[in-house]
Amino acid sequence: MILCLGVVLISFPDLLPTEPAQTERTPFAQLVALRGPQALGLAVVGGVLGVLALLRARHRKGARTALVAAVVLAVAAVQAGGLVERGLGAGTQSVGGGTTDSASWDGTVTVYTLNAMYSGADAAMVAGQVIDSGADVVVLPEADAAYGAEVGGLLAEEGLRYTVYTATAGEDSVVSAVPEAATTPHATQTDAGHEEPDTSVNDTTVLVSTALGEYKAQSQPGLGYGAVLLKPVGEATWGAGTRPTILGVHTVPPVGERMGRWRSSVSGVVSACAPEALEPGLIIAGDFNATIDHAPMRDLAGCAEAGEQAGIGGLSTWPTSSRTPLLGATIDHVLVDEATWRGRAGEVTEVPGTDHRGVVVELVPARR
Repeated sequence: MILCLGVVLISFPDLLPTEPAQTERTPFAQLVALRGPQALGLAVVGGVLGVLALLRARHRKGARTALVAAVVLAVAAVQAGGLVERGLGAGTQSVGGGTTDSASWDGTVTVYTLNAMYSGADAAMVAGQVIDSGADVVVLPEADAAYGAEVGGLLAEEGLRYTVYTATAGEDSVVSAVPEAATTPHATQTDAGHEEPDTSVNDTTVLVSTALGEYKAQSQPGLGYGAVLLKPVGEATWGAGTRPTILGVHTVPPVGERMGRWRSSVSGVVSACAPEALEPGLIIAGDFNATIDHAPMRDLAGCAEAGEQAGIGGLSTWPTSSRTPLLGATIDHVLVDEATWRGRAGEVTEVPGTDHRGVVVELVPARR
Protein backbone atom coordinates (compact mmCIF):
# COMPACT_ATOMS: atom_id res chain seq x y z
CA MET A 1 0.00 0.00 0.00
CA ILE A 2 2.90 2.35 0.79
CA LEU A 3 4.36 1.62 -2.65
CA CYS A 4 1.05 2.51 -4.31
CA LEU A 5 0.83 5.76 -2.37
CA GLY A 6 4.41 6.58 -3.31
CA VAL A 7 3.72 6.10 -7.02
CA VAL A 8 0.69 8.40 -6.85
CA LEU A 9 2.51 11.13 -4.90
CA ILE A 10 5.57 11.07 -7.16
CA SER A 11 3.32 11.55 -10.18
CA PHE A 12 0.98 14.06 -8.52
CA PRO A 13 3.04 15.60 -5.70
CA ASP A 14 0.79 18.62 -5.22
CA LEU A 15 -1.79 16.33 -3.64
CA LEU A 16 0.24 17.11 -0.52
CA PRO A 17 -0.85 20.55 0.77
CA THR A 18 2.48 22.29 1.34
CA GLU A 19 3.82 25.81 0.89
CA PRO A 20 5.55 26.18 -1.47
CA ALA A 21 3.84 23.45 -3.48
CA GLN A 22 5.75 20.21 -4.00
CA THR A 23 6.06 20.92 -7.74
CA GLU A 24 8.05 24.01 -6.75
CA ARG A 25 10.60 21.91 -4.89
CA THR A 26 13.46 19.62 -5.94
CA PRO A 27 13.15 16.83 -7.10
CA PHE A 28 9.43 17.07 -7.87
CA ALA A 29 9.81 20.19 -10.01
CA GLN A 30 12.07 18.22 -12.31
CA LEU A 31 10.08 14.96 -12.22
CA VAL A 32 6.66 16.46 -12.89
CA ALA A 33 7.94 18.13 -16.06
CA LEU A 34 8.66 14.73 -17.63
CA ARG A 35 5.09 13.54 -17.98
CA GLY A 36 5.68 11.51 -21.15
CA PRO A 37 8.70 9.60 -19.79
CA GLN A 38 6.80 9.02 -16.52
CA ALA A 39 3.85 7.55 -18.39
CA LEU A 40 6.12 5.26 -20.42
CA GLY A 41 8.18 4.18 -17.41
CA LEU A 42 5.13 3.47 -15.28
CA ALA A 43 3.51 1.52 -18.11
CA VAL A 44 6.59 -0.70 -18.38
CA VAL A 45 6.82 -1.22 -14.61
CA GLY A 46 3.08 -1.87 -14.37
CA GLY A 47 3.25 -4.38 -17.21
CA VAL A 48 6.13 -6.27 -15.58
CA LEU A 49 4.31 -6.35 -12.24
CA GLY A 50 1.17 -7.55 -14.00
CA VAL A 51 3.06 -10.46 -15.55
CA LEU A 52 4.56 -11.35 -12.15
CA ALA A 53 1.11 -11.24 -10.59
CA LEU A 54 -0.21 -13.64 -13.22
CA LEU A 55 2.70 -16.02 -12.68
CA ARG A 56 2.19 -15.98 -8.91
CA ALA A 57 -1.54 -16.48 -9.33
CA ARG A 58 -0.82 -20.08 -10.32
CA HIS A 59 0.22 -20.64 -6.73
CA ARG A 60 -2.72 -18.66 -5.39
CA LYS A 61 -0.47 -15.73 -4.60
CA GLY A 62 0.16 -12.37 -6.20
CA ALA A 63 -2.90 -10.41 -5.04
CA ARG A 64 -0.76 -7.60 -3.64
CA THR A 65 1.42 -7.57 -6.74
CA ALA A 66 -1.69 -7.35 -8.89
CA LEU A 67 -2.98 -4.42 -6.83
CA VAL A 68 0.30 -2.53 -7.21
CA ALA A 69 0.34 -3.29 -10.94
CA ALA A 70 -3.20 -1.99 -11.31
CA VAL A 71 -2.37 1.26 -9.47
CA VAL A 72 0.83 1.82 -11.47
CA LEU A 73 -0.95 1.20 -14.77
CA ALA A 74 -3.81 3.48 -13.74
CA VAL A 75 -1.40 6.30 -12.94
CA ALA A 76 0.37 5.73 -16.27
CA ALA A 77 -2.97 5.93 -18.06
CA VAL A 78 -3.85 9.20 -16.30
CA GLN A 79 -0.46 10.68 -17.24
CA ALA A 80 -0.80 9.61 -20.86
CA GLY A 81 -4.42 10.73 -21.00
CA GLY A 82 -3.43 14.20 -19.85
CA LEU A 83 -0.97 14.48 -22.73
CA VAL A 84 -3.54 13.27 -25.24
CA GLU A 85 -6.04 15.82 -23.93
CA ARG A 86 -3.53 18.64 -24.36
CA GLY A 87 -2.84 17.52 -27.89
CA LEU A 88 -0.25 15.36 -29.63
CA GLY A 89 -0.58 16.99 -33.01
CA ALA A 90 -2.91 14.45 -34.60
CA GLY A 91 -5.51 16.12 -36.77
CA THR A 92 -4.20 19.67 -36.28
CA GLN A 93 -4.13 22.08 -39.19
CA SER A 94 -0.76 22.98 -40.67
CA VAL A 95 0.55 26.50 -40.14
CA GLY A 96 1.65 28.60 -43.08
CA GLY A 97 0.65 31.16 -45.59
CA GLY A 98 2.95 34.15 -45.68
CA THR A 99 3.54 37.14 -43.45
CA THR A 100 0.68 39.52 -42.76
CA ASP A 101 0.00 42.47 -45.04
CA SER A 102 -1.14 45.49 -43.01
CA ALA A 103 -3.33 46.70 -45.88
CA SER A 104 -5.47 43.56 -45.84
CA TRP A 105 -4.78 42.09 -42.40
CA ASP A 106 -7.56 39.76 -41.23
CA GLY A 107 -6.50 39.81 -37.57
CA THR A 108 -4.58 36.52 -37.65
CA VAL A 109 -1.16 36.45 -35.92
CA THR A 110 1.30 33.56 -36.18
CA VAL A 111 3.87 33.17 -33.39
CA TYR A 112 7.12 31.23 -33.63
CA THR A 113 9.31 30.64 -30.59
CA LEU A 114 12.59 28.72 -30.27
CA ASN A 115 15.33 28.69 -27.64
CA ALA A 116 18.35 29.36 -29.86
CA MET A 117 20.81 27.83 -27.34
CA TYR A 118 23.53 30.47 -27.06
CA SER A 119 22.74 31.77 -30.56
CA GLY A 120 23.78 28.37 -31.92
CA ALA A 121 20.59 27.35 -33.73
CA ASP A 122 20.96 27.26 -37.51
CA ALA A 123 19.92 30.83 -38.44
CA ALA A 124 19.13 29.94 -42.04
CA MET A 125 16.79 27.17 -40.94
CA VAL A 126 15.15 29.44 -38.37
CA ALA A 127 14.55 32.02 -41.08
CA GLY A 128 13.20 29.29 -43.35
CA GLN A 129 10.73 28.13 -40.72
CA VAL A 130 9.63 31.71 -40.11
CA ILE A 131 8.97 32.09 -43.83
CA ASP A 132 7.22 28.72 -44.17
CA SER A 133 4.95 29.38 -41.19
CA GLY A 134 4.28 32.99 -42.09
CA ALA A 135 5.24 34.00 -38.54
CA ASP A 136 4.50 37.61 -37.63
CA VAL A 137 6.11 37.39 -34.17
CA VAL A 138 9.35 35.49 -33.58
CA VAL A 139 10.60 34.97 -30.01
CA LEU A 140 14.15 33.63 -29.62
CA PRO A 141 15.42 33.09 -26.05
CA GLU A 142 19.21 32.73 -25.82
CA ALA A 143 19.64 34.72 -29.04
CA ASP A 144 21.79 37.85 -28.92
CA ALA A 145 21.40 41.02 -30.98
CA ALA A 146 23.84 39.88 -33.65
CA TYR A 147 21.95 36.62 -34.10
CA GLY A 148 18.65 38.50 -34.33
CA ALA A 149 20.12 40.82 -36.93
CA GLU A 150 21.35 37.80 -38.91
CA VAL A 151 17.91 36.20 -38.94
CA GLY A 152 16.33 39.57 -39.78
CA GLY A 153 18.78 40.02 -42.63
CA LEU A 154 17.98 36.60 -44.08
CA LEU A 155 14.29 37.45 -43.98
CA ALA A 156 14.97 40.84 -45.58
CA GLU A 157 16.67 39.06 -48.48
CA GLU A 158 13.29 37.43 -49.14
CA GLY A 159 11.53 40.78 -49.07
CA LEU A 160 10.22 40.38 -45.49
CA ARG A 161 10.86 43.22 -43.06
CA TYR A 162 11.02 42.66 -39.32
CA THR A 163 11.99 44.95 -36.48
CA VAL A 164 14.46 43.25 -34.13
CA TYR A 165 14.47 43.78 -30.35
CA THR A 166 16.99 42.24 -27.95
CA ALA A 167 16.90 42.26 -24.13
CA THR A 168 19.67 41.24 -21.74
CA ALA A 169 18.80 40.29 -18.15
CA GLY A 170 19.48 42.82 -15.41
CA GLU A 171 17.61 44.34 -12.51
CA ASP A 172 18.73 47.86 -13.48
CA SER A 173 18.49 47.44 -17.22
CA VAL A 174 16.95 50.00 -19.54
CA VAL A 175 15.68 49.85 -23.10
CA SER A 176 17.25 52.14 -25.66
CA ALA A 177 17.05 52.37 -29.43
CA VAL A 178 20.19 51.35 -31.28
CA PRO A 179 20.38 52.08 -35.03
CA GLU A 180 21.16 49.12 -37.26
CA ALA A 181 20.74 48.32 -40.95
CA ALA A 182 17.51 49.67 -42.38
CA THR A 183 16.13 46.16 -42.73
CA THR A 184 16.73 45.25 -39.08
CA PRO A 185 16.55 48.18 -36.65
CA HIS A 186 16.64 46.97 -33.08
CA ALA A 187 16.47 48.03 -29.46
CA THR A 188 18.87 46.63 -26.89
CA GLN A 189 18.27 46.17 -23.18
CA THR A 190 21.62 45.98 -21.42
CA ASP A 191 23.14 45.45 -17.99
CA ALA A 192 26.89 45.50 -17.49
CA GLY A 193 26.62 43.30 -14.41
CA HIS A 194 24.73 40.30 -15.78
CA GLU A 195 25.81 36.86 -14.60
CA GLU A 196 27.13 35.20 -17.73
CA PRO A 197 28.76 37.85 -19.98
CA ASP A 198 30.45 35.32 -22.25
CA THR A 199 27.23 33.65 -23.42
CA SER A 200 23.89 34.76 -24.77
CA VAL A 201 21.90 32.83 -22.16
CA ASN A 202 20.82 36.21 -20.77
CA ASP A 203 19.60 37.48 -24.14
CA THR A 204 16.11 37.21 -25.59
CA THR A 205 15.45 38.50 -29.09
CA VAL A 206 12.04 39.23 -30.59
CA LEU A 207 11.36 39.96 -34.25
CA VAL A 208 8.08 41.61 -35.22
CA SER A 209 6.83 41.95 -38.78
CA THR A 210 6.69 45.59 -39.78
CA ALA A 211 3.23 44.80 -41.16
CA LEU A 212 2.05 44.90 -37.53
CA GLY A 213 3.21 48.48 -37.24
CA GLU A 214 5.50 50.31 -34.84
CA TYR A 215 6.21 49.03 -31.34
CA LYS A 216 7.70 50.54 -28.20
CA ALA A 217 10.01 48.38 -26.07
CA GLN A 218 9.89 48.54 -22.28
CA SER A 219 12.18 47.18 -19.57
CA GLN A 220 10.90 44.08 -17.75
CA PRO A 221 13.37 43.18 -14.97
CA GLY A 222 12.72 40.33 -12.56
CA LEU A 223 11.39 37.82 -15.10
CA GLY A 224 14.51 35.69 -15.21
CA TYR A 225 16.80 36.14 -18.19
CA GLY A 226 16.13 38.75 -20.87
CA ALA A 227 12.47 39.74 -21.20
CA VAL A 228 11.14 41.93 -24.02
CA LEU A 229 7.82 43.76 -23.60
CA LEU A 230 6.54 45.39 -26.78
CA LYS A 231 3.46 47.60 -26.91
CA PRO A 232 1.94 48.85 -30.17
CA VAL A 233 2.33 52.53 -30.95
CA GLY A 234 -0.75 54.24 -32.37
CA GLU A 235 -4.02 52.52 -33.16
CA ALA A 236 -4.73 49.43 -31.04
CA THR A 237 -6.81 47.84 -33.78
CA TRP A 238 -6.49 47.67 -37.54
CA GLY A 239 -9.44 46.53 -39.61
CA ALA A 240 -10.62 43.16 -38.29
CA GLY A 241 -7.83 42.64 -35.76
CA THR A 242 -6.30 43.70 -32.47
CA ARG A 243 -2.62 44.52 -32.64
CA PRO A 244 -0.93 42.32 -30.04
CA THR A 245 1.07 43.36 -27.02
CA ILE A 246 4.06 41.00 -26.99
CA LEU A 247 6.09 39.67 -24.07
CA GLY A 248 9.09 37.50 -24.98
CA VAL A 249 10.48 35.60 -21.98
CA HIS A 250 13.12 33.20 -20.74
CA THR A 251 12.72 32.21 -17.10
CA VAL A 252 15.40 30.76 -14.82
CA PRO A 253 15.70 26.94 -14.90
CA PRO A 254 14.69 24.93 -11.80
CA VAL A 255 18.14 23.67 -10.83
CA GLY A 256 20.23 23.81 -7.68
CA GLU A 257 20.35 27.13 -5.88
CA ARG A 258 18.24 28.77 -8.60
CA MET A 259 14.99 27.23 -7.39
CA GLY A 260 13.89 30.44 -5.64
CA ARG A 261 14.64 32.54 -8.72
CA TRP A 262 12.85 29.98 -10.88
CA ARG A 263 9.69 30.23 -8.77
CA SER A 264 9.73 34.02 -8.78
CA SER A 265 10.51 34.34 -12.50
CA VAL A 266 7.77 31.93 -13.61
CA SER A 267 5.27 33.49 -11.20
CA GLY A 268 6.28 36.95 -12.45
CA VAL A 269 5.62 36.00 -16.06
CA VAL A 270 2.26 34.40 -15.29
CA SER A 271 1.24 37.43 -13.20
CA ALA A 272 0.91 39.33 -16.49
CA CYS A 273 -2.26 37.25 -17.02
CA ALA A 274 -3.89 38.46 -13.79
CA PRO A 275 -7.09 40.46 -14.44
CA GLU A 276 -5.64 43.66 -12.99
CA ALA A 277 -2.49 43.42 -15.13
CA LEU A 278 -3.68 41.77 -18.36
CA GLU A 279 -2.99 43.87 -21.44
CA PRO A 280 -5.70 43.46 -24.11
CA GLY A 281 -4.33 41.32 -26.92
CA LEU A 282 -1.38 40.07 -24.84
CA ILE A 283 0.82 37.30 -26.26
CA ILE A 284 3.51 35.77 -24.02
CA ALA A 285 5.95 33.44 -25.74
CA GLY A 286 9.30 31.87 -25.03
CA ASP A 287 11.10 29.40 -22.78
CA PHE A 288 9.16 29.22 -19.49
CA ASN A 289 11.30 26.40 -18.02
CA ALA A 290 8.00 25.14 -16.61
CA THR A 291 5.05 23.05 -17.70
CA ILE A 292 1.36 23.49 -17.07
CA ASP A 293 1.75 20.88 -14.30
CA HIS A 294 3.94 23.18 -12.22
CA ALA A 295 2.08 25.11 -9.52
CA PRO A 296 2.99 28.62 -10.82
CA MET A 297 1.36 27.81 -14.17
CA ARG A 298 -1.76 26.01 -12.97
CA ASP A 299 -3.88 29.17 -12.86
CA LEU A 300 -3.39 31.24 -16.00
CA ALA A 301 -6.24 33.60 -15.02
CA GLY A 302 -7.14 35.56 -18.17
CA CYS A 303 -4.71 33.68 -20.42
CA ALA A 304 -4.92 30.39 -22.29
CA GLU A 305 -2.22 28.01 -23.47
CA ALA A 306 -2.55 28.50 -27.23
CA GLY A 307 -0.57 25.34 -27.99
CA GLU A 308 -3.21 23.28 -26.22
CA GLN A 309 -5.96 25.07 -28.12
CA ALA A 310 -4.11 24.27 -31.36
CA GLY A 311 -3.74 20.59 -30.44
CA ILE A 312 0.02 20.45 -29.77
CA GLY A 313 0.12 21.13 -26.01
CA GLY A 314 1.11 17.56 -25.13
CA LEU A 315 4.23 17.50 -27.35
CA SER A 316 7.56 18.03 -25.61
CA THR A 317 9.81 20.93 -26.59
CA TRP A 318 12.91 19.83 -24.65
CA PRO A 319 15.22 17.98 -24.97
CA THR A 320 15.62 17.04 -28.62
CA SER A 321 17.88 14.18 -27.48
CA SER A 322 14.68 12.26 -26.66
CA ARG A 323 14.41 11.78 -30.45
CA THR A 324 10.65 12.24 -30.29
CA PRO A 325 8.33 15.03 -29.11
CA LEU A 326 6.31 12.35 -27.31
CA LEU A 327 9.03 12.15 -24.63
CA GLY A 328 10.38 15.12 -22.75
CA ALA A 329 9.08 18.33 -21.19
CA THR A 330 6.73 20.92 -22.65
CA ILE A 331 8.48 24.04 -21.36
CA ASP A 332 8.21 26.38 -24.36
CA HIS A 333 4.80 28.04 -24.57
CA VAL A 334 2.60 30.60 -26.25
CA LEU A 335 0.14 32.09 -23.74
CA VAL A 336 -2.53 34.48 -24.98
CA ASP A 337 -5.22 36.80 -23.71
CA GLU A 338 -8.13 34.37 -24.11
CA ALA A 339 -10.62 37.18 -24.65
CA THR A 340 -8.71 38.25 -27.78
CA TRP A 341 -6.96 35.18 -29.22
CA ARG A 342 -7.51 31.50 -29.85
CA GLY A 343 -4.94 29.00 -31.10
CA ARG A 344 -6.26 27.55 -34.35
CA ALA A 345 -3.29 25.60 -35.72
CA GLY A 346 0.13 24.63 -34.49
CA GLU A 347 3.22 22.54 -34.99
CA VAL A 348 6.48 21.63 -33.27
CA THR A 349 9.68 21.94 -35.31
CA GLU A 350 13.33 20.96 -35.02
CA VAL A 351 16.41 23.03 -35.82
CA PRO A 352 20.06 21.91 -35.69
CA GLY A 353 22.20 23.63 -33.07
CA THR A 354 19.72 23.72 -30.17
CA ASP A 355 18.32 21.21 -27.69
CA HIS A 356 14.87 22.80 -27.83
CA ARG A 357 12.13 22.32 -30.38
CA GLY A 358 10.42 25.28 -31.95
CA VAL A 359 6.75 26.00 -31.36
CA VAL A 360 4.54 27.60 -34.02
CA VAL A 361 0.97 28.63 -33.24
CA GLU A 362 -1.47 30.45 -35.50
CA LEU A 363 -3.76 32.76 -33.51
CA VAL A 364 -7.14 33.98 -34.70
CA PRO A 365 -9.56 36.39 -33.01
CA ALA A 366 -11.33 34.56 -30.17
CA ARG A 367 -14.75 35.53 -31.49
CA ARG A 368 -14.31 33.44 -34.63
